[in-house]
Amino acid sequence: MRASILSRASGDVLELGVGTGLNLPRYDAANITTLTAVDISDGMLELAVERAMTNLGDAFRALPFDDASFDCVVDTFSLCVFEDPSRAMREVRRVLRPDGVALLVEHSRAPGALGWYQDLTAAPVKSLAKGCAWNQDVRKICEDAGLIVTSSAPSLFGTLLTVEATPGPPPEA
Repeated sequence: MRASILSRASGDVLELGVGTGLNLPRYDAANITTLTAVDISDGMLELAVERAMTNLGDAFRALPFDDASFDCVVDTFSLCVFEDPSRAMREVRRVLRPDGVALLVEHSRAPGALGWYQDLTAAPVKSLAKGCAWNQDVRKICEDAGLIVTSSAPSLFGTLLTVEATPGPPPEA
């Protein structure tokens, strides 16, 4: 799943929650103009620094970038640990260029009984899995942030979701 979205990243790319840089070797370097990687953890960035140029920031607070700075924003399994995922996605919308794309692979609430189970176990999972909220409605979070979901594909019985989204019209002032 990661490889499929990372191969679509191009231009000036921002990766949120880079961690130790696990994704970095999977980008197609021929398509990347610049790659900026951010993570809330200095320790994680230290591990990733050999793999890419980094700037410290975190998406659940204001990203330290101007509006419309990136062609592509990538998020793999970090939205679920953000303190305020809705704010994070509004920041993604803000830093994307008008013709840009957001590419995500995230934990998401499954339909039916499995979704009910995720809701029931969300608190213990969050405490045991480094704060991961595995029952979020990722598509709705994206849409509420002003992104237009152009494709989404569930996997692992709907508990994982791959999303491609573009910026919607600018918010009214």
